[in-house]
Amino acid sequence: MTYPAGNDDFPTFGDYHCTRLLGQTSDGAVYLAYHQNDPSQQVALRSLHIAGIKLECNQHMEDIKNIHVPNLIRVLDYGNEKNTYYLVMQYVEGDSLQRLMHKMTESPDTYPSLGEVAELLKSVGQALSAIHEQGHAHGMIEPRN
Repeated sequence: MTYPAGNDDFPTFGDYHCTRLLGQTSDGAVYLAYHQNDPSQQVALRSLHIAGIKLECNQHMEDIKNIHVPNLIRVLDYGNEKNTYYLVMQYVEGDSLQRLMHKMTESPDTYPSLGEVAELLKSVGQALSAIHEQGHAHGMIEPRN
C-alpha cells in the first residue's frame, strides 16, 4: 500500500506521514501513519500537545521502546517536530473497549460471556504487572485506548 508523500490534509512528524485521524485526546491526536522508507508498514502516531513537556528523558523513552510484553502495544519510535512531541506505536486494527461497550448497549445479544470478560481482564492485568515489574507505569489505561 502506498500513500501520497505530500498529503497536506494530515501532518508529517519527522519521517512519518499521517494518512488518517484515528482519534482525539485531551493533549493531542492519534493518526494512522507510515514511515517514509516503508509505506506498507502502518503505525499509530500519537502527537502530544502538552505545554512545558520535555522529552529530555530519552533514556525513559528508550526503556519504553524495549518493553516487549504480550497484549501491550509497543512504542517503536518517538521524536519532536516543531515543538510537538510524538510517539510512534504498533497499529492494531480493531475496536476499542469503549466502542465494543457501545455496541453491546445497542445489541444486548452481543454481550461477552463471563469467561471472555475474565480473560480480557487477566490479559490487561498481566500486561500492567509486567511493565510495573520493569519500573514503569502505563498512564493511559482507559476504554478508548
